[in-house]
Amino acid sequence: MGDHLPFFVMFTQSEVLKTPQLTLRPFEKRDVERLIALINQWDVASMTAGMPFPYTRSHAIAFLDRVSLPHARALAFDNFIVGGCSFMPRATGDFEIGYWVGKPYWRRGFASECAAALVERAFADFRTRRITAGFFVDNPVSGRVQHRLGFNPIGRSEVFCTARGCFVQTQATELTRAQWQARTSP
Repeated sequence: MGDHLPFFVMFTQSEVLKTPQLTLRPFEKRDVERLIALINQWDVASMTAGMPFPYTRSHAIAFLDRVSLPHARALAFDNFIVGGCSFMPRATGDFEIGYWVGKPYWRRGFASECAAALVERAFADFRTRRITAGFFVDNPVSGRVQHRLGFNPIGRSEVFCTARGCFVQTQATELTRAQWQARTSP
């Protein structure tokens, strides 16, 4: 995963994106308990690079203190947080997307809908030429989300997983502007 540009403004501080089922909104201090409930599950934390397990109140508070940066959003469904996403600019001018969904909300299309909204935002509103993503190879569901959006494999590497305490095989993927335009053009 590349060099990130933390000063780049992806979203304004209060900006909200709407999809058919979700509201992608800024995280708020009141989200602490929901974050703990959703992330403090092995099946969630172990499929992300940076989430510790167990996930405690101090982790949630520290996360909320850090996410004032404009690249992270909570996924809300019926006014309840169901997951989160990030949209990180890279030094190359490309973007890297990431997402997670709490286990009670799996199999509802939330990851696909969120990722599609981030892709649309990157290509429609910014001059990016490429979006990258990745998934642990033992998480094929996340791989299918990326594949359905047109992402293609570009290589494997080892990425450290905080919850597991070890490096995990990761499949990197990319979607270029040309590929996206070919998929979305009538």
